[in-house]
Amino acid sequence: MPLTDAFNPTTISLPPLGGAIFVRQVSMSEPEVLQVRESAVSRVSGEKVHVSQSQVDVVQATQAELQQATIRQAQAEHLQARQSVIVSLRADQASLEASPLIYAQADALSVHGGQVVAARANQVQIQGGRVGLLIAGRVEGEVQVLLSRREAAIAGLMAGAAAALLYVLWRVFAPKT
Repeated sequence: MPLTDAFNPTTISLPPLGGAIFVRQVSMSEPEVLQVRESAVSRVSGEKVHVSQSQVDVVQATQAELQQATIRQAQAEHLQARQSVIVSLRADQASLEASPLIYAQADALSVHGGQVVAARANQVQIQGGRVGLLIAGRVEGEVQVLLSRREAAIAGLMAGAAAALLYVLWRVFAPKT
């Protein structure tokens, strides 16, 4: 399978995952829509990016639309994801539908039926979604937080007490030099 370092044409057509090409980087400076379908790509960057049924390490775009994609890192001004898995997201506005997400940092985050492990945003709207750790200025919708403020405080106190106990035991039983 040939491996190309960069791919910078005006029109892009990548073969399916079973094809004979894997691309490290795809970028476009023209405002046309860059579409990646059924491919494995290391990096995609452009004004408007549409990723469908693909695996991408890094997506950088002004507008990004993800459909059944696996993304390691996404950075966009406006991002919309449907049934996609995202590890790290940084966006001005992000909308997720049935998309699990590990970490999000956004100005406005909208989650519909998805799960988010940790999120930091100014405005959050959640409908039928679950959030592990949420730091937000304003929250709307049906929010199921996996760790409430009270539980987080208790966990912090328990972790601090365990660390203090381990420190005292180490000081008592550590060999003196």
